Amino acid sequence: MPEENENKKEKFDALVRASEKIYSNFMGWTHMFAIFDGAFFVAFWTIAKDFKWLCTISWYTFILLLIIALLGIIVSFCWYKSVCGYCITTEEYNKLISKIEEDLYGKDDYRN
Repeated sequence: MPEENENKKEKFDALVRASEKIYSNFMGWTHMFAIFDGAFFVAFWTIAKDFKWLCTISWYTFILLLIIALLGIIVSFCWYKSVCGYCITTEEYNKLISKIEEDLYGKDDYRN
């Protein structure tokens, strides 16, 4: 029995470390997406700073603005999906951690 508890404690510690690593990776990716999105926003409005000439711009400028806007949308979508993935992963890790805590300490005893 004590050996089984040791295995559960090791598994619990491994899950907590993995959860912390996932959080660290999530923060890195979301910061990167935020910086990229901001860069595309600044680039778009730097090129299209005056709407008066927007209807008379060249095709080259229009295509450039379109590419920048599409890249911004793609990065925003990736940002959104990383947040969704993190929420799902965190929920699953919390369920696993709660199950191991219940096995180790008994139902709701670990919360007091």
